[in-house]
Amino acid sequence: MLKASRDYSCVSDIVSFIDESGINGLVRNLKPEDDEKISLICALPIPAEDISFVRQLIEPYYKIFRNAAPIGQKLHITSAFAPDQEQWRVAAEVARDGIFDVIKTRRLIIIYAARRAGRTRLAYERNKEDRVRAAIMNQESDLTIPGIERPGNDFTLEFPMLTLLAKINSFLYRLGRLRSDICSDDIDPKWRRAYGEIIKDLHEIRESNCYVKKRKISTNEIIKFNAKIKLETNIEEIPSRIGIILDSKKGQCVGDDPLIFMADIVANHLHRHLSSLDIASPLNASESISGWELGMRTVISKNSCLLDIV
Repeated sequence: MLKASRDYSCVSDIVSFIDESGINGLVRNLKPEDDEKISLICALPIPAEDISFVRQLIEPYYKIFRNAAPIGQKLHITSAFAPDQEQWRVAAEVARDGIFDVIKTRRLIIIYAARRAGRTRLAYERNKEDRVRAAIMNQESDLTIPGIERPGNDFTLEFPMLTLLAKINSFLYRLGRLRSDICSDDIDPKWRRAYGEIIKDLHEIRESNCYVKKRKISTNEIIKFNAKIKLETNIEEIPSRIGIILDSKKGQCVGDDPLIFMADIVANHLHRHLSSLDIASPLNASESISGWELGMRTVISKNSCLLDIV
């Protein structure tokens, strides 16, 4: 096992620096006018032995961006492109161009997952209609498994997050790498909680026992029964190589990290590119990144992505 740099866990031989861009909120709150909006999550996986070197290459461009920022302003790339930030915008463009050159010359890898809000909204509404229809036909409520959240509590970014983790896992498997931890800036507690649940479920889903309960509407009777879930699949298809979310407050990673800024720039630039596509166009196919500056450094599956279908 490769030994990581001083500021990252030695149990992982890759750290994936990630950032999100676009719409992220409760699925149940989506409206038809949101359909064109995109939820995107992007990762740059870097081998642990290369982290310090890549950080040194990115740091000068991060300093250009940071030094031009107004006092007290959060250091996010989108803030520099506000209408009243012309000077900061110039610095942001210089930083972006320099970082993109590093990504291209050092052949860094980009992995992403994106989904239109329209697909998320329609899938939720179909699911809700099916549950109501089944309850009426059976005179019972839908089956529930204690501890599993109701669909109405899902966030728009959860399915893209799950897809991204599966893509990273597949990438690690092909490289023969052992594990990737995740590093991001100011992760929303809801995001962190959803991540933990996804990893827990995917690690345990191969075979697990639980009890299921349902309620008969006519008698209000609660019925419970045991259920056994077993998934037959190849080991590489389960994101068992995905590690923890590193926390700067616990000393697991650098707080003000140029590599997180790099992920911020890439995610927002990719989001802007995907937003220019026709609403009927896929977001996760090779044609989706045609013409994008970093398209040649981006991993794309040959198969259609579920995020573009359901």
